[in-house]
Amino acid sequence: MKAVVYTENGPSSVLDAVERDVPEPGTGEVRVRVVRAGVNPTDWKFRARVPVAHDEIAPGQDGAGVVDAVGEGVDDLAVGDRVWLMLAQHGRPYGTAAEYTVQPADHVFRLPDGADFDLGASLGVPAITAHRALTSAQAGPTRLGPGALGGKVVLVAGGAGAVGNAAIQLARWSGATVIATVSNTEKAFLARAAGADHVVNYREADAAQAIRAFAPDGVDLVVEVAPAENNELDLAVIKNHGTIAVYADNGGPTFTVDILKTFWLNVRYQFVLLYPLDPGLLQAAAEDVNTAVASGALRVGWQAGLRLHHYLLEDAAAAHDAVEHGAIGKVLIDVAEPPRPSRAGASSLSATPTAYAVSPDSGEHWAAEGAWRVATGVHRIPLPLPSDVLKAVNVYVLETDDGLTLVDGGWAIQEARDVLERSLRQLGAGFGDIRRFLVTHVHRDHYSMAAELGREYGADVALGAAEKASLDLLNDNERPRAETPFFASLVSAGAAELAERWNQVENAVPKQAVWLYPDTWLEGDHTVPVGTRMLDAVHTPGHTAGHYVFADRSAGLLFAGDHVLPTITPSIGFTMPPAPDPLGDFMASLAKVRALPDLTVLPAHGPVAPSTHARVDELLAHHEHRLERSLTTLDGGPLTALAAATRLSWTRHERSFDELDLFNQGIAAMETKAHLELLVARGLATRSTTPEGVVLFARTTSEVNR
Repeated sequence: MKAVVYTENGPSSVLDAVERDVPEPGTGEVRVRVVRAGVNPTDWKFRARVPVAHDEIAPGQDGAGVVDAVGEGVDDLAVGDRVWLMLAQHGRPYGTAAEYTVQPADHVFRLPDGADFDLGASLGVPAITAHRALTSAQAGPTRLGPGALGGKVVLVAGGAGAVGNAAIQLARWSGATVIATVSNTEKAFLARAAGADHVVNYREADAAQAIRAFAPDGVDLVVEVAPAENNELDLAVIKNHGTIAVYADNGGPTFTVDILKTFWLNVRYQFVLLYPLDPGLLQAAAEDVNTAVASGALRVGWQAGLRLHHYLLEDAAAAHDAVEHGAIGKVLIDVAEPPRPSRAGASSLSATPTAYAVSPDSGEHWAAEGAWRVATGVHRIPLPLPSDVLKAVNVYVLETDDGLTLVDGGWAIQEARDVLERSLRQLGAGFGDIRRFLVTHVHRDHYSMAAELGREYGADVALGAAEKASLDLLNDNERPRAETPFFASLVSAGAAELAERWNQVENAVPKQAVWLYPDTWLEGDHTVPVGTRMLDAVHTPGHTAGHYVFADRSAGLLFAGDHVLPTITPSIGFTMPPAPDPLGDFMASLAKVRALPDLTVLPAHGPVAPSTHARVDELLAHHEHRLERSLTTLDGGPLTALAAATRLSWTRHERSFDELDLFNQGIAAMETKAHLELLVARGLATRSTTPEGVVLFARTTSEVNR
């Protein structure tokens, strides 16, 4: 068999790929053909620091695979069982960095149906550690499951790490309110995707104050990764009789405890290390983890807030380095390769093109004229657009005793105004009955007619406060009036020639008179009363800086604007002024929506769709796929976003860049730049700017050498 071993302590270069005989299981043991191996911080720390206790060691505590031999005395596992492993290298020379490993049967657990090897190899140390931390309080619980942590508030430090991710998911499954702390926007997205109710970026806010705002009485339990850095914060937010469960020494090996302060708080510190843990606790934890996996409550991947990084067995040294250098997510070694599903699902998004989609509320093409009833007191009115690319924009009418509230207003063209008037007439109403517009974002097809009708009829127009910068730019008399507001964005993408050609296209240079300011600025996430309804106004930047969606939880509806579209993905990077990381913002906003209950999607373009959760998962998978493909464009050296875009395919039909029209070539260049900027934020690429303002992207050195 192939294995990766080390015979002395040191850096990852001490790891060596070797051939060894396939081991045989003894009494009470099983042999597992390893498919995936998980890499944890403990693996590189043991390799670097812990004296070698055997002639050689194949590292790896976690893994997943298939039982292919069973020793005497093993009754509850059989050849062919799909399994995951726990503490595989503890006390023995060969862990999971080998094609086969022999393990005591009580360290081997069946994978629930539907769980893949990626998930199985990601359990082990992270999930069992999280379980122990969550069950370490004096008052319990000792087991996890629905309701076990009901009424409790759990603070997870480092919510984007593997243990933090598992702790968030297991705590939420067990009924706790979860607050997570993170250090940047990307990690905030991951923590929300894992299911955290609240996320605090401790670098941007007074963390104690922010946590207390969510938990005025304090938190019951802290799952702590960095006590040397966080102990003062933990003591500032812990409840009397609370527990701080410490499972790592990130930030330093020691910390000072203020004895009097902890006396008065009756604080309990519980240190968590799996290797010497009572076997009964390990078994109970594994059982609960399997129950969570079987119920769908414990997952991996971007959709669940845990990015997966795959390495080949021969690249185990690079996998160790990735973990040692702080890779965000879970590092896995592909020891063997099981059949993988086609990536088609990640790129196709929806089987039905927008041009042919029928909406269930009308039973007709989604853009067909009419006031289509979506739910009691809610109607969808499609309004035509100047071009046939998107066909129409959906405006939603909410009826109240005091008049109408419209979500979005359409593009201020005469044809759309006429259709809106006729459609409102079907409801026995007219423009004078409109009391308020809740506009999802500043783009013309959503905002311009709302602004026009609001001015004419006195309706209140509400818009996200972060759109003010766009309106200021559009109303800036110093701005060249013959220049598209996206000119600078296109130039920075290396598309100066496209920018000049855009200036010649009708409607590319907006007319200043249309861009009125709203009556009300929407700020933060808050509740908006609409008659007897209560809508959650949720800030979802990405498509634009001030995009909002409106969730009617009681009716199970999400007025999604352009944030969640059922048959296409919204353009990203098409913002003015340009945002530094629009795709990172968009994916973080998707996580916010994913954390809401599963709602019916009421999109701005396309048919009504049944599930926000399903569609958000598709959108996240799509962009992960595009990120991978965007990174490969940099294999040959530094590129502009435009040059990278020419190397990618576009639309569901996988068209070449040259097949796109002028407008969509510009959109493609800016969207590619958005993907490359996120790769920079993830540390996978670098950026530099020429004197002309053109941004060049290149792979990071570690990526080039991988």
